[in-house]
Amino acid sequence: MAVAILRKQVDAYVKEASDNIQRESDPGTYSIALEKGGHTIGYLMQEVIYSDSNVKFVSHDIPHPLKKTMVLRFNTDKKPESILKTAKDAIDEYCLVVENNL
Repeated sequence: MAVAILRKQVDAYVKEASDNIQRESDPGTYSIALEKGGHTIGYLMQEVIYSDSNVKFVSHDIPHPLKKTMVLRFNTDKKPESILKTAKDAIDEYCLVVENNL
């Protein structure tokens, strides 16, 4: 049940994130600040995105503990939407593996 909830949260995050990508001043660097995510989604996205060989840097941060805003930043030569889609697809695969082994 937890895997299904996680998958839904990641799907919702990536959908909203794709519409809120901000280009930063450093070439190829993007940030996404949303009122959803938290450390669970942030760390998961960070780890999965970092495994992409086209990504040079990735981090997540919750700038203030009393606010729900989570900021995901990464640097890549690829389109940021494709990085998010690749991460979502990888997380879906991980979830399927867990679900199939239960």
